[in-house]
Amino acid sequence: MDIEIPFLIAFVFLALLLRLIRSYITSSRTKPSPALRLPPGPWQLPLIGSLHHLLLSRFSDLPHWALREMSGTYGPLMMLRFGSVPTLVVSSAEAAREVMRTHDLAFCNRHLGVTLETISCGGKDIICSPYNAHWRELRKLCMLEIFSQRRVLSFRPVREAEDIFSAGSETSSTVLVWAMSELVKNPQVMYKAQSEVRETFKGQDKITEDDPVKLRYLQLVIKET
Repeated sequence: MDIEIPFLIAFVFLALLLRLIRSYITSSRTKPSPALRLPPGPWQLPLIGSLHHLLLSRFSDLPHWALREMSGTYGPLMMLRFGSVPTLVVSSAEAAREVMRTHDLAFCNRHLGVTLETISCGGKDIICSPYNAHWRELRKLCMLEIFSQRRVLSFRPVREAEDIFSAGSETSSTVLVWAMSELVKNPQVMYKAQSEVRETFKGQDKITEDDPVKLRYLQLVIKET
């Protein structure tokens, strides 16, 4: 009985692996649509796609440097595949302007994995919903009922007690992590930022939403990040 269970697990895993490989081979043999013109990109492997190019790069610990190095070979627009997810990598200001301004409607939808699709009830909330009439109605309700000036001011005591919104915390935390990383690498800049904070709020027990405006140098650090 003890031998049968590991054997069964190994058999199920092997069957799933063979099925994935078979589906990949079948999809790769399917002729692409002649109207589909994809950007260039490195060669891919089954299941993992382009991940091995990042892991085997000399900048494997810095993925954004590895992507920049690849963009020197394949251009400012690259098509990679991280696992089963096709990913467009934009590496120049001109290409970013085309994606974010000229053709923003074509790129504004969020990819829904299994987890996000389950949490968002099939992409029906404002974060995961595709750009359509439903999303515009949700945005209108949020602007009128949640993010109006009156509502924002009424929530100010709560923000100061807790100075976070769960829906908007990811971007802020990411910027904070990068800013702290760069400050650690540049001790002189970190010392100057710390001195500004200590001098500006010297003797002050509580910091309000209006106080960070006084930190001119720290704002430059954040913008640079």
